[in-house]
Amino acid sequence: MKIKEEFDILIKSDKNIEDKFVADNLADLLFKKLLHRDENCDIIWSHYNDDFIKISLKRLRYISASLYKEFKSRGIKPGDSVILADLMVNNVSLISIFFVALVSYGCRVMLPMWVETNEISNWIKMINCKCIFAPEEEINRLKGYRREKQIIDIIKNTAVENGIPFYDIERDFGTKKYLFDLIPENFSPLEDEVVKEVLNDTNADMEMAIFTTSGTTGRSKLLVYTQKAYLNTIAAYEASNLYNKGMGGRNFIDIFTHTVSVRSLVNSLWTGQPVCMLTSSWIKDMPEKILPLLMKMKIEVATLGPSSFSFIIEFVKTFPELKERVFSDLKTVVSTGAPYSIKTAEEYKKILGLTLHNAYGLVETQQVLTTLLDEKPFNPFNPNMGKPIAGVEIGLKKFSRDTYKLFIKTCFGHKYMIDPKEGLIYPDEFLDSGDIVKVDRDKNIYYIGRENSDFFKNGFGAKVPLAIMKEYYRRLYEKVKHIEYYAPEDSTISLGVAALIFIENKELPSGRVTDKREIKRYTRIIKNINNFLYKTIEPFEYDQRAITRFLLINHEIPRTRKNTISKYRIEVEFKGEIDDLKLRSHGDGVVSILKPRQKLLNLILKLSHIKFLNKFILKMIIKDIE
Repeated sequence: MKIKEEFDILIKSDKNIEDKFVADNLADLLFKKLLHRDENCDIIWSHYNDDFIKISLKRLRYISASLYKEFKSRGIKPGDSVILADLMVNNVSLISIFFVALVSYGCRVMLPMWVETNEISNWIKMINCKCIFAPEEEINRLKGYRREKQIIDIIKNTAVENGIPFYDIERDFGTKKYLFDLIPENFSPLEDEVVKEVLNDTNADMEMAIFTTSGTTGRSKLLVYTQKAYLNTIAAYEASNLYNKGMGGRNFIDIFTHTVSVRSLVNSLWTGQPVCMLTSSWIKDMPEKILPLLMKMKIEVATLGPSSFSFIIEFVKTFPELKERVFSDLKTVVSTGAPYSIKTAEEYKKILGLTLHNAYGLVETQQVLTTLLDEKPFNPFNPNMGKPIAGVEIGLKKFSRDTYKLFIKTCFGHKYMIDPKEGLIYPDEFLDSGDIVKVDRDKNIYYIGRENSDFFKNGFGAKVPLAIMKEYYRRLYEKVKHIEYYAPEDSTISLGVAALIFIENKELPSGRVTDKREIKRYTRIIKNINNFLYKTIEPFEYDQRAITRFLLINHEIPRTRKNTISKYRIEVEFKGEIDDLKLRSHGDGVVSILKPRQKLLNLILKLSHIKFLNKFILKMIIKDIE
């Protein structure tokens, strides 16, 4: 779909970005003085191990200028393609500053959501990779984490097999040293010869970042972005007034290997307001580590998936003291990249007094529509998808009756996609989102569903292809009639996905299965598959895709007149069961399968509701609390 005339409805922002010059390139954004930006500002608030750290603009310039020399000494040049691996258990501070140095230097950096060990060789060939960077020494220092250490070895061996260098970001480049060393008094980056070369030799049209996105077949596709795509994001946010004091501020992100998170980091370079980062695995596995850090960060903005929002809700409900100590400055919360949860919205309004805004996410989860721009008060209980930000145009094509197919044109999307089978695929002017929507007289857009149900969204807001679930859970699929997947919406420490499983057993009553023997049978099957997956796939992928909750339904699968499975009828006829599955972690047929540490955390949270234990447990989680 390429031309405007083919659409029934066109919706666009009345703001444009043409007159919003940002910078010539990323290095320019980093090193040049901006009139509106405080030269003494902080860009990143994060941690090194358990210690809270602030990374100032000056420090980030020093780190980047120092790493530029390291890159040059090893023959790494602007324009080179590289892979940077983040295993989600290492210090995100080191990964983020290394990433800033690489992309501002002009490298084309692949930052996979997680490391798919069976695809590394293919990635090397697909992007013409010159070298691979990973936090090897840091991972090896950690106690446990056997699978992560195996993955590091696989990455290293794969690099050797493909004849390219493997580098440790700490040992080989001194990244930690540059993070903590005293900055020389005579440090003047604009007089540095290598910095001057980078400023002169790189440009906004250079390809900057490559992200993985789940393909419908299960194999990841690669999305390639230019520097201009990120500079245009800044221009679009400026034109849309999304940086104003009522909405902007210290922004909390929960997963770094994500285009939304990288946009937040680039935004911080423009605004001088720090982005707040935590090691991703800690959010669910080690709340005792992140709560003291959040107390220091005093986050103002949170753009997260429902899983992280549920974490915040649970801890504020359990420990009301945290509302003032941790979240007193929080003023803007936006749910992005996943179906909007009315339950989560209700809890945020009740507990924190905040409206949970909606922000529509595409396949690469770039924000194109947001309710932050609604002129009328946003109704969180009848949520629309929001208004397009500057630089975005929406095309709606009639689908059936009063529904439309949604097409999107942006100035900050990917340049092209690399498909493992089809090669380079350049997007049409208007990208087919695959989503079906309704629109009212005021041109408010409401999400209805997908044209093809080839994936679903989990609690992180990430796509999970049905093809990969059918492959991973093949032994389960062989024994059941159908499986529908959902993101858990309760406020427990629950990762993975929830499964509504249709079976056929003539010896059991029709409907929800509560027979202990039948439940135990399927629990055993799922546990065995999960144990195998836990040992063989990357841990962060496991947390995204493992079935950790299920409910059995002994019933015919609802179908359409054409005899296809009717998702709509399933959601109507089994609404009570689906609500229980999403909102309850156990009971009345709902079964949870969690890792031991998550079980322990859930037990601690339950015990915390006992009044005389609450203060004791809070002191155990946050040791320095009064």
